[in-house]
Amino acid sequence: MDNLWLYLSILTTFITAFAIILYKFFGSKFNNNPDVILCVSLISLVIAGLIAIILIIINKERFKKSIKNMSDHKLHNYIIIFLIVFLAILHISTITCQTFAVNLAKNPAYSHMITNMNVIIVLLLAFFLFNSPLNYQSCLGIFLCLLGIGLILFNY
Repeated sequence: MDNLWLYLSILTTFITAFAIILYKFFGSKFNNNPDVILCVSLISLVIAGLIAIILIIINKERFKKSIKNMSDHKLHNYIIIFLIVFLAILHISTITCQTFAVNLAKNPAYSHMITNMNVIIVLLLAFFLFNSPLNYQSCLGIFLCLLGIGLILFNY
C-alpha cells in the first residue's frame, strides 16, 4: 500500500494521454473548429459532473462523514466552499485550455509537455507551502526538464 500513489500516478499518465489523443481526434475531425472543441470540452465536463453526482449518491454515507469532517475542521465553512468552487473553476479552465492547446499545436505532445511543466511549479510550491523536501536531485531534475522542453520547442 505504500506505493499505491505510484501505481495511481502511472494509471493517470495513461488516462491523460488517452484523453489528449481524444481531444486531438475531435479537433482533427472537425477542422479544429473552436466551437466544436469547446462543445466537446464542456459536454465532457457535464458528463463528469453527472457521474460525480451518481458516485456521491452511491457513497452517501462516506460523503456525509467527509462533509462533517470538513465542517468540524478549523477552516470556516465559507472558506471551504470558496476553495471548492475555485477548484471547480480551475478544472473547467484546465480542460478548456488544454483542449484548445492540443488542437492548435501541430503535435499534441508539445502542448501537453508544456502543460506538464506544472510538476516544477508543484515541486517548488510544495517546498514553500508544505515543507516538502527539495534536494539536489530535484533541482537537477527541474533543470533537465527545462532543458528538454527547450530543446524540443526551439526546434519546433
